[in-house]
Amino acid sequence: LDQYGDRVFTDGRVRAALAALATDPPRLLLDQIGAALGHPSVSDDALKRSLARIWDAPPQPEAIQNGPRLKVAAGPPAPPRGQEYSVDHHLGNRSALIVELFREVNAIATALGPDVSRRIRKQYIGYFRGRRSFLTAEFQQRRVLLFLALDAASIRPWTGDVMRDVSEIGHFGMGDIEYALANTDQLSEAERLVRLAYERRSE
Repeated sequence: LDQYGDRVFTDGRVRAALAALATDPPRLLLDQIGAALGHPSVSDDALKRSLARIWDAPPQPEAIQNGPRLKVAAGPPAPPRGQEYSVDHHLGNRSALIVELFREVNAIATALGPDVSRRIRKQYIGYFRGRRSFLTAEFQQRRVLLFLALDAASIRPWTGDVMRDVSEIGHFGMGDIEYALANTDQLSEAERLVRLAYERRSE
């Protein structure tokens, strides 16, 4: 239980703290990284950009130019045939923001009613009301794409910069409306849409 608590609670806080440091690194951290890099020196602006990239998308072994090549886990293995993937399959290498956004969306969806179930697939996490899908979450480096069982005519107001009709566009998720969730300020709007999609699944 202690180990589980560390993973769930402590790790989340550490990720958030590292994300904050990567976004706005203090002078001492920049100096320590610069000293560890040695020559040739790297400018502060380049270090800040690098920290932001590394935190949001960890570099692959091919990007390492010097030193011994290290084996890096490619993520959780695929589950046995017929079994579910784990949440870590989608969140293992994501930023603290993406993890937080997923947790909020997951809490919103699963609290809608006792008839909600969740299925974790290779490309997405789907939410169902009974046998009908009402929400699918697909994960990218800087946003969570929500695919909702809605049609364009049923949505008012329409938020053009983050929403689009994908009924005629191929995508992994199940749902005709795509909503790009990229920050916590959007959660209230996302909740409204998720609830609307859930309610329409009862029709």
